[in-house]
This record gives sequence, C-alpha cells and structure tokens, in this order.
Amino acid sequence: MGKQETKVSAGDLQKKTKINDRLTEALKNAPKSEKKRSPDLVPLTHEYEAMKKRLRSLIAAAKNFYEATKKLDTTRMEVRS
Repeated sequence: MGKQETKVSAGDLQKKTKINDRLTEALKNAPKSEKKRSPDLVPLTHEYEAMKKRLRSLIAAAKNFYEATKKLDTTRMEVRS
C-alpha cells in the first residue's frame, strides 16, 4: 500500500562507540603519576568486552529478523494479489 521501505545499512546498525579508543588515549596522555589504574578498571574492561560481543550477536539477530520479516511481508503481499 503506501508503505515506504527504508534501507538500513550495516554501518548504520554498527556505529562504533570509540570508548576503548578514548580510554587508551586518556591513559597514554596522562602524566605518569596519574597512570595508576583503579582496581575497578580491570573488571569493568572485561564487562565491556563481553557487552561488545553480546551486542554484535544482538545486531546479527536483529538483521536476521528484519530480513525474515521483509521476506514474510513480500510473500504475504504475493499471496493476497
């Protein structure tokens, strides 16, 4: 009907946060006396890495769902006509 399809590129779905780059940059530019790391930094880094992996799988699942829904909609329209 009047439905307008918008294309979603992989780049739109996977925008980089640059958190890791900013953290690395901040540690490089910090004076030596301030380079002492917080005890929370190591577990938080591990949590961040795990979150990145889970987000990648979520994005892949969302893409698959989008494609399946699009195919279902196309098939449904073919059956109706």
